[in-house]
Amino acid sequence: MSQQRQTEVVKRYVLGVLPEEERERFEQQYFSDNSLFEEVELAEDELVDRYIRNDLPKDDRLLFEEALSSSSRLNERVEFAKLLSSKTKAEPQPKVTPVSAPGFWQRLFSPQQQAFRFASGFAVLLLLVGGVIIFMAWLNLRRESAVLEARNAELRQQTDAATREFAQQRAANEQRADDLQKQADDLEAQRQAIEQQLPAAERPLNLIAYLSLEPGGTRSGGEPPHLTLNPNYASINLKIPLINSDYPRYQAVVVTPDQKPLSKPRTLTPKNTASGKYLTLSMPLKGIKPGDYFVRVEGVDESGKTQPGENYQFRLNPASK
Repeated sequence: MSQQRQTEVVKRYVLGVLPEEERERFEQQYFSDNSLFEEVELAEDELVDRYIRNDLPKDDRLLFEEALSSSSRLNERVEFAKLLSSKTKAEPQPKVTPVSAPGFWQRLFSPQQQAFRFASGFAVLLLLVGGVIIFMAWLNLRRESAVLEARNAELRQQTDAATREFAQQRAANEQRADDLQKQADDLEAQRQAIEQQLPAAERPLNLIAYLSLEPGGTRSGGEPPHLTLNPNYASINLKIPLINSDYPRYQAVVVTPDQKPLSKPRTLTPKNTASGKYLTLSMPLKGIKPGDYFVRVEGVDESGKTQPGENYQFRLNPASK
């Protein structure tokens, strides 16, 4: 890197306008290179001196003031420089009164000259010792400030790394929470689907029961044909064999033992089989209670008049528990 380029980089570093990556590389070299350290010191001295003399360009002054707002060390240097400048300006100039020049021997051996020389030498010695002490203290303060700046830079890097790690961990946790929520939503949807299927599984199957009847209501004086009710039975088909099969049509109705109809009479057409003719009467079982019932069958002649027929008894037993 050329000297002019390095001087420009040093100035931009002091003004705080170096990009972050270039500033980190510069600081690594700055803390290990004594010549670069001294050059930075000189650049800061020059900027501080020109700042308090109001000799900086407008842009550089704005940048320097922005750097002052974030660096306590630069503020201390500026305040110290202002204090020295004000002390220098405030010291009164001694008033010189012209007197006649004394002779050589008189000047050489006069007590005033001897005292002045002693006082001047002592003052020069004090100034030298004080200057050395001040310089050493300033140099020590400068080194401590540099160490603190390095530690601050390291802490900033650690803080940035911790912030990035925290952000990554937070994003992972949020993704994990989203996955768990999605699983919970899927389980809830499955539960609701199962609950919707349960009532359908518990509903009756709407089956049709079949029962064959006998004329006269009993079989050889025994019990009438019977059917045990079941919630799955929606209706019952009654097969009614015909004794008198001379009519083209028949009317059939289910009645209670006291001859109360359960529905309107239905007109049926007989069906032929090898064993004879029979009727099929379908009756819904909804609301039907267990007990004895009869099917009253009457013939319908060609003129449409009904003729007495037969009664067919059957029994509906309660559903088994």
